[in-house]
Amino acid sequence: MLWNYNCPDCHRPTAADWKLREGEVVCHLCERTHYPPTPHEDRYAYVDSEQWPKEMEDAVVALRGTICSVPGCYRERAKLVHRQSLKAGGKTSVDNLMPMCERHAVSKGERDYDEWLVAVRQEDADLKKDEPKFEITITSRPAAPDLPVADYSAPPGLMLPLAAARTPRPLKAAVANAPPLAELKLAIPFLRGPAGKVVFDYDWEMKKSGRCHVFLLAWPRSDEPDISLLGGPKYSWLSTAKDHLGVRDEKGSAQLELSLPGMPGGRWTAAVAVLDLGCEFQFTEYALAATS
Repeated sequence: MLWNYNCPDCHRPTAADWKLREGEVVCHLCERTHYPPTPHEDRYAYVDSEQWPKEMEDAVVALRGTICSVPGCYRERAKLVHRQSLKAGGKTSVDNLMPMCERHAVSKGERDYDEWLVAVRQEDADLKKDEPKFEITITSRPAAPDLPVADYSAPPGLMLPLAAARTPRPLKAAVANAPPLAELKLAIPFLRGPAGKVVFDYDWEMKKSGRCHVFLLAWPRSDEPDISLLGGPKYSWLSTAKDHLGVRDEKGSAQLELSLPGMPGGRWTAAVAVLDLGCEFQFTEYALAATS
């Protein structure tokens, strides 16, 4: 097997036995001694054989990777193929070898790669012309009003989505000049089922600089806790809270989790309340759910 390359001294085509390429050789044209280039060093050098040595395959993989070279195909290579066949004048060189998957290698055969790729793309285009056409009609409708939801029920074992209603109440104070009380933003009953905790995930923003407390609450549906006691030692039902201290136009994301005690049967009410201390706190997006 001859290793054909350009002499590094006279730059004219010369050749050396592949087995002797690692030693010094003499160019038969300029008669100078030199070391033949490796497949990594000269991608246009070639062997006079349809098969290629492992060193050449390693150079091809290092240059083009192990994925099929056909655009849009991400299969692992099954073999190397000649971009231009030997019958059409192609050489067994790093430049003329390319990785392909089995399907594309069989499809290409001895055809020139560029001509074959054009034909394959035309075949794909012809197939798409014969595909059935579908018409899509988009019908718009007005958004449903934001009304409180009276109840939720679901079979045991399923997650119970809760965030479907807002039930805002105006701020109020117990006595004149007293600090404002918490505003109830969400209050939704749900079946206990397998639920072991309630999770409130939300994005928020502040219109003004200030402070705000967000409360996640839960109580048996048969009870009605006094929201005016929220945050104080006398509030007896389950609750957890997160404080937000920020500046004007500040935004963020947060999450509250509240574990539920074991209680056979019955229903729970999950709720979210906000104590806004002048920052005009708003929920921009939220999700309230009961999970196991």
